[in-house]
Amino acid sequence: MMRRTVSFLSLARPLSRCLAVGLCIGLVPGFAMWTTSGFGVWAIVAFSAVAALMGTVCATLIWPLGRPFSHRPTATAPGGPLEPFAKATNTVECAAPGALFLIDHGSARRGRRAPAALDEGTLQRLFGAGATVSTLPGRRHAVALSPGAPTDTAALVHRARQVLAHAPDCPDMRIGVHAPGRPGETKHRDALIGAERALTAAHAAPGGTIRIARGGSEDMAPPELRLAADLDQAFESGQIQPFFQPQVSTDTGLVSGAEALARWRHPDLGTLSPRDFMPTIDAAGQMTRLTDHMVRSVLSHLADWDAAGLDLPVVSINFSQADLSDPELPTRIAWALDAAGLGASRLGIEVLETVVSIDQDDTVPQVLSQLARMGCRIDLDDFGTGQASINAIRRFSARRIKIDRTFIRGLDRDPEQQAMVAAIVTLADQLKLEVMAEGIETAGEHSRVAELGCRHVQGYEIARPMNADALPGWLLRHGHQVLHTPLPASLRQLSAGFGRRPGAARGH
Repeated sequence: MMRRTVSFLSLARPLSRCLAVGLCIGLVPGFAMWTTSGFGVWAIVAFSAVAALMGTVCATLIWPLGRPFSHRPTATAPGGPLEPFAKATNTVECAAPGALFLIDHGSARRGRRAPAALDEGTLQRLFGAGATVSTLPGRRHAVALSPGAPTDTAALVHRARQVLAHAPDCPDMRIGVHAPGRPGETKHRDALIGAERALTAAHAAPGGTIRIARGGSEDMAPPELRLAADLDQAFESGQIQPFFQPQVSTDTGLVSGAEALARWRHPDLGTLSPRDFMPTIDAAGQMTRLTDHMVRSVLSHLADWDAAGLDLPVVSINFSQADLSDPELPTRIAWALDAAGLGASRLGIEVLETVVSIDQDDTVPQVLSQLARMGCRIDLDDFGTGQASINAIRRFSARRIKIDRTFIRGLDRDPEQQAMVAAIVTLADQLKLEVMAEGIETAGEHSRVAELGCRHVQGYEIARPMNADALPGWLLRHGHQVLHTPLPASLRQLSAGFGRRPGAARGH
């Protein structure tokens, strides 16, 4: 963490510091001689000059020796926006940067090795040739944008999210950003202090990832809350929409369903995942609106695909504890199914295992039981990450469990992981539950979970989440690939048309 204050000497150039030291060394003994001895004025001046010269030379030689032992970034002002002084990687030097990013990759968690930090080359490619990158101690980097680079909130958040997207193995990464209130008005010292203050706020806030300080403002509002003003427009214009990730049967290879994942296709910030905008929707009290919007959109697309002759048996949607605590949810879903002309068996209800484990009353079980009686399939998501008991699985009317990807990653190379998955599959068989493995990323993982008895799989190895325009083309290509039959010419053109807008998004 950088200092909250910058000393006066730290703002001067090294040569100026050396001259100051030399003058002190020369003037102090010269003044003492003038007051206590009988030497002439010129003799005293000559003595002081020699002493000042020797002091300056000594300070010039000694000063660089102390630089390697500095563990704090030092603000200086060379010509470039951010330039390591004398190749010292722990020195930040900037002159009126457009914006300054401080990136903290986070430290190692107990019992685990620290994830690899992004290197300077990667950050340089992300921020472009106009930015300058410097490495700081403690797994941190500083990046200064050129004075002409955009510093509006949307642009800064977009850059920060690019960094986060390239560091999936750094869950504790935090980014502090300082942007000038007006172009060119911020000095290097203010930028360093402002960026450090923003980084401190990001570390202190629960779940904080990015914080922005602008000019001399103390406003540390997270950029997620700045999206609140765009919410109404996002719902009305269809910016918030479902992306679909296919699920495949390990027995036949055919598509057995899909999971609908909310995405916000923001005109300035790009495609945002739920972790980016869900805090905004929750803080605005719009969770019910989001749920209803997702249900209507998914069922509308499903009805359209049925009319086009596409085979997608069921689509699942994630429901939060707040959703499932609403006794009116089954009624709203029944109305939506009726409006789309679909049966309840076409809609899957995904419930996090953590919701099951923390439920304290009978509201959630009653809502799920009513949905199950309607014909909706209940999936217990992220199984193995919570503390749900076997009795709770039955109590919540679950028909399928989805093994969390933490148990799947590297499964084909880890015997202990294989034993755990085998135990889960055996338990599910005894309870007459289906099993899906999510987060499949390699062919080895795919084949191993199939051997262990998982009947359904989902993950990047199958397909990334895609928008509604891209899914029909993918379904056609996949179906004909599985059946080892050539795609008819009429469908080949249709498939190519559907595939022009893949719309893949990050996330499983």
